Amino acid sequence: MLRVSVGVLSTLLILSVAGLGVVGNSFLAAKADATTLRAKLMHPTVGIWNSCNGPCTIKFEQFRAGSVGDTFTTHLAFTSDQNVVWAFLTLEQFVNLSTLSGACRTLRGPRQFPGSRVANCLTLLLKPTSVVGETIYVEGRDGSGKDVKIDFHLAEGCGSYIYVLTPDTTGGSATVLPNVTATYNPASAPTGVCATSR
Repeated sequence: MLRVSVGVLSTLLILSVAGLGVVGNSFLAAKADATTLRAKLMHPTVGIWNSCNGPCTIKFEQFRAGSVGDTFTTHLAFTSDQNVVWAFLTLEQFVNLSTLSGACRTLRGPRQFPGSRVANCLTLLLKPTSVVGETIYVEGRDGSGKDVKIDFHLAEGCGSYIYVLTPDTTGGSATVLPNVTATYNPASAPTGVCATSR
């Protein structure tokens, strides 16, 4: 018969309990990692514009446009050497911008307003009652800057948006370094213009 002293048994018991604690902590850490990974898999973030095969130059009176994915939160982020006006437009507003029609028709022909027709058109599209040249922005829909980081949520339940970047009305070209990403984040109901056009 094997004889083991009480001291040896106590030591073995303490080591076993300590080992269970380590295993338990490892299990809890693994469970937390799995929960984080599951959340990332359900709402992945993907890059949608991060390069122009060199500098992304936007000339005065021109713009760059990018699509905004339905069921995604768009993370518009860029730096620039000049102030850049940015805006999220509905498809109808984008057509008006591209053709200087609708709210922008007053910008056709001889120059009636100072600065860029594109930037002034964005002002008219998003604030139809405003005066061209004002710098009143719609929270989360448009703005201006050299270092921009904004999250756009209206497309989480609506596939009717485009974002536009153009140099500020002060003139000159802008060199933009983009880092635009999108996170899958579907809304439970229509959002933005889709919620109002039923």
